[in-house]
Amino acid sequence: MERSRCRDCFEAGIVKLIRRHAPPERHDELIERIVEHVRELPDGTPAPLGSALALERFSELTGIADPFIEDRRHGNELVRAELPEMEKRIAKAADPLAAAARIAMAGNVLDIAAPHAGTFQEAVERLGKGTLAFDHIEELRERVAGARSLLYLADNAGEIMVDRFFVEQLGVPDTTLVVRGRPAWNDALLPDAEAAGLGEIARLIDNGDGVPGTILERVRPEVRQRFAEADVVISKGQGNYETLNHERRPGLFFVFVAKCDMVSDALGVPLGSGILLHAPEHPNTGASLGL
Repeated sequence: MERSRCRDCFEAGIVKLIRRHAPPERHDELIERIVEHVRELPDGTPAPLGSALALERFSELTGIADPFIEDRRHGNELVRAELPEMEKRIAKAADPLAAAARIAMAGNVLDIAAPHAGTFQEAVERLGKGTLAFDHIEELRERVAGARSLLYLADNAGEIMVDRFFVEQLGVPDTTLVVRGRPAWNDALLPDAEAAGLGEIARLIDNGDGVPGTILERVRPEVRQRFAEADVVISKGQGNYETLNHERRPGLFFVFVAKCDMVSDALGVPLGSGILLHAPEHPNTGASLGL
């Protein structure tokens, strides 16, 4: 039943993509061909992988290589306008690291695949004042205190503008920030990370893949190596959680907002909850997050 629930939501997203970006006269044809393509995927296929395969098929059939350019631009501009206020919030906070983590977490609602997640401003207020469903900030603080290397797996455009504050507060000398290698919904690409100024404080690389998540078998060898060797890994966003939730290595932290009921149910938290979760303390629900 849960797999069907995930597939229904996933297929609705594909239909929305087609209706938004393809010529109206091709809607029925494209919906039939792409949804049928997705339905052939094996049960348990990670939803982010299914998304990438659907987008590849969409591009093949329409010739539209990147339907999300304007979404990324809009997200970056929206958050850029809020940066002075976010900087003030962090400077005035009793705990700047926790404040930066929550602001970066709030940016995770800027996900066009989760249209009901709310606005960035609403998320800043809600997550800034409320109790997180998982709040392992002390474990994170302890880990970064002696860390020499950090791998930061970024997620969405817009969100990446406030990731800079979080990276600065983490303060790890050797920091590598990873973005997607190809368009994947509104996930950040290298130009988005550069626009956020992250190249000034971290080494920027793309992962070579177009999945809106991190499937270690598909990404560049350098990313796999750094994932294995970094003292601290920040896995940002729900897509990265969905593809890495089975990992339990020390120093791996998931930072995101639970934006779908499959994920919130698996974690046993309300929809919309803020998550800062140390992987070794991950609740062992046994729930599958695949299609």
